[in-house]
Amino acid sequence: MKVQEVKEYVELHIPYKYVMNMFHSQTPDNACTVQLASSGIKDTNIGAYQFQFLVRNNDPEQAEAVAFMIFDHFNNRTDYMVGTNRVIVSRGQQAVPLYTGIDENNRHIYSVNIVASVDV
Repeated sequence: MKVQEVKEYVELHIPYKYVMNMFHSQTPDNACTVQLASSGIKDTNIGAYQFQFLVRNNDPEQAEAVAFMIFDHFNNRTDYMVGTNRVIVSRGQQAVPLYTGIDENNRHIYSVNIVASVDV
């Protein structure tokens, strides 16, 4: 699985501006990063992945709303495709998105952390 595939998937389901891996100087204020990490192989046919979304927005209510839309979409979701990868199940790592505070430009940031079991 590639981060580009996760980005394209989430863009189809939750309208917002997404960028891969990190915010850049040209990234709009109201945007979200998409990060992907592998946490190894759970067994011979199942890989474990982590998706992280950092949602930032000038409006704290909008930041929270987008974070919850992402969380609700992925939490306890089963049997779906991300690119060419079959996700067996995905779950939030926390009970709700985490408010991480305000950045240097007073944009509110939420972190959404998802674990996914994927056919390999």
